[in-house]
Amino acid sequence: MKILLTLILCFSLTSCAAILSGGNQQTISIASEPEGVKVYANGMPIGSTPLRYQTDKRKELTLEFKKEGYEPISTVVSTSVGPGWIIADFFLTFFVGLVIDGATGAWLSLDRDFIKVSLDPKVSSEPK
Repeated sequence: MKILLTLILCFSLTSCAAILSGGNQQTISIASEPEGVKVYANGMPIGSTPLRYQTDKRKELTLEFKKEGYEPISTVVSTSVGPGWIIADFFLTFFVGLVIDGATGAWLSLDRDFIKVSLDPKVSSEPK
């Protein structure tokens, strides 16, 4: 009986998203046309395409793409709350999960986990 009560207590003091979503890190795959484009995340170089990048899913991410002879491009990867986590926390953890997941940001995820951009060649401004 003590084991059953201990298990019930442990599960009631946890939260769905914190346990099931894999923590605060999320991996995104990044590709480009052409390949070999230098990628910067929030101004810091992270590598060249194609690549996989692990980041904090609780923070918005600005990606910049640069390659010699091509126009640079940037994109923003936003965070969003998964409504399924809120519903699961409400019904399965009786509000405890709402507090834990809300405070830790475990409900959040990046709005995209695959990004592919196409860079346009620079237009020469020199007369022919």
